[in-house]
Amino acid sequence: MPRMTTIRDVAQRAGVSVATVSRVMNGSANVSPELRERVWEAIKALNYSPSALARGLNTRISSTIGVCVPSITKHPFWAQVVSGIEDECRKSGYNLFLCHTESEPQRERDYIELLRTRRADGLILGPSADSAAHLEALLAPDWPLVLVDRKFRDLAVPAILVDNYRASLEAVEYLVRLGHRRIGVVAGSPAHTVAQDRIRGYRDALTRNGLPVDESLIWMRSYEDEHAYAATRALLALPDPPTAIFSCSGRLARGILHMLQEEGVRIPQELSFLTFDDYDWMTLVSPPLTAIAQPAVEMGRQAMRMLLRLIRGEAPLERSEVILETTFVERGSCAPPLRRPVPEPVRAGTSAQGGTP
Repeated sequence: MPRMTTIRDVAQRAGVSVATVSRVMNGSANVSPELRERVWEAIKALNYSPSALARGLNTRISSTIGVCVPSITKHPFWAQVVSGIEDECRKSGYNLFLCHTESEPQRERDYIELLRTRRADGLILGPSADSAAHLEALLAPDWPLVLVDRKFRDLAVPAILVDNYRASLEAVEYLVRLGHRRIGVVAGSPAHTVAQDRIRGYRDALTRNGLPVDESLIWMRSYEDEHAYAATRALLALPDPPTAIFSCSGRLARGILHMLQEEGVRIPQELSFLTFDDYDWMTLVSPPLTAIAQPAVEMGRQAMRMLLRLIRGEAPLERSEVILETTFVERGSCAPPLRRPVPEPVRAGTSAQGGTP
């Protein structure tokens, strides 16, 4: 196997010192045009390409950013966010080091520690929890950090978000205008500000319209299909079941629909259904789902642009939090309620624990 060309080989061919080769490659102005040309001719002749790690050790710039998100395989939202980040990385000459945290704080901490060791220039993070306490020792003030989708309640960090409270409030008020008075809601982890804000919007929509908040209609635990399935079973088993269900996540929508299909509940004739997130498959089911579309790709793009400004030390950010607009997409899964409850509500065959924020 041929020996790998080194910076010393380049220096020897060009008849200069190793330090001069390094200055040329780093764009230093303290090199004469003649020497610069000789060095580049030697680099081309030897087909020399220094490793990114070696450049990083010399310049303290690795041209790599870390991205820690819950999962791109289980949640299409995060796949779209990462797609937007990657678009901007390619434009700016950065590489992306992707980590799946599965929303586990310890796993998140381990990955961030790894990224610091690998000298990543900055981090885009979809936090595993609403507190930064478990990351306090790792999040140094001089290490650029941008949050996406979620934020910390105990640490001010630049973030790209949507107005989850407002989107949720307007969605529930839409159901109220259709005539629904008992609206079930299934949300994700109470450890996330996203779920907290969406439940708060649900509560305030009912209160603003003079409707009681029935805690038995609120299910808030995790983003797993099993949670959504069990929550829907419990909602339908109530003595006075809901006439509409609001899913606070597109991922939860799958488990909810699974249960409704098993029980033969007709949408929207017997039950209206509305969900956060708007994925391609939601137009393929019958009826297509009314949904709240999030600008996930654009959130990723803007997060990367914000991180680049921090890395480059450009002018201070005009806003530490950027709030993007959601879009309400009305399709065929919502209608005025029947005057009678869903026929033959299922019995709670499997015990399921409901939680409130």
